Amino acid sequence: MNVLMVTGSYPPQPCGVGDYTARLVEELRRAGVSVDVVTTADPARRDTTGIVQQLPDWSAGSWRRALGELPLGAYDLMHLQYPAKFYGHTPAQALMTFAARAAAPALPRLVIFHEYRIVHPLRRLTVGALAAWADAVTVTAVSSAVPSSLSLPA
Repeated sequence: MNVLMVTGSYPPQPCGVGDYTARLVEELRRAGVSVDVVTTADPARRDTTGIVQQLPDWSAGSWRRALGELPLGAYDLMHLQYPAKFYGHTPAQALMTFAARAAAPALPRLVIFHEYRIVHPLRRLTVGALAAWADAVTVTAVSSAVPSSLSLPA
């Protein structure tokens, strides 16, 4: 299996989502899964093993260019982590799963929502848009703020 992991932050950037993602990538690789990472550029990053794209920002133009440069047909899954501090706070983030679907309609998109219960109400619009164009959605913690229409494991 080949996975394209998309995360706004990744070590050495200080962010819990980035740390989680790095550990997930490590465990997936240990299990024999091939994982390529797309993340935010960081001049302090020395180890770029497995990182196939480092974006200067997460504007719609940057994300569209990144998708155009990636061999999307080589992946079995796009796994997107949201939010992450280093995505920035632009409305363009809401279009990431839509753009991925347009670029590679057959590529399944899984979105993991971290910290959903503390997301600002306006930010939930971004969450809704990302979820609308995803094939699967997971939240990292059960929250009363999660709509009852999402099915969560018991």
